[in-house]
Amino acid sequence: MNRFVCFTKNNKFYLLLLFPLLFFFSGIYFRLILGDPSLRSVDPEFVYFMTGLNISEGFFKVIHIDHPGTPLQYLVAIVFRITHFLRGNSTEYIEDVLRHPDLYLSMVNLTITALLAITLFIAGRYVFIKTGSLLYGMLIQTIPFIAVILYEIIGRITPEILIPFPIIALTTFLIASG
Repeated sequence: MNRFVCFTKNNKFYLLLLFPLLFFFSGIYFRLILGDPSLRSVDPEFVYFMTGLNISEGFFKVIHIDHPGTPLQYLVAIVFRITHFLRGNSTEYIEDVLRHPDLYLSMVNLTITALLAITLFIAGRYVFIKTGSLLYGMLIQTIPFIAVILYEIIGRITPEILIPFPIIALTTFLIASG
């Protein structure tokens, strides 16, 4: 039998990396093309920047709650703290974040992109294991590619970038339990 045509169950898991890696590298590509957030716009990136900075300092009262951005604000706070810790410099936290806002915002975007790529792989693998169908596993991974708005905001920091998470979870649950 031709070894290039025959896929074992273990080899099929490699195919499940296709869409997550495509999404991850697309996110990095658009992040690089868009450039620094401070050079292109201040809304909504710097609104989340300031609120995330406040939350990371222990002020857990979210200032603006008129939209679904609260999970994003908490994610920004967590990523800011982790980024500062990993940078390992002697500069005070607030001073470092305010001196390098584009670095911190880029790390937030990269984190969201990586989390979504990991979620895509896990969901595809889970559906593949539950259903035995590679097609269903890969189909679930195309969810972020369906909405055109995600192509426009993939390199930005907006609440809409988090929309695929609950959709992937619900769709994975429905396919795997059915």
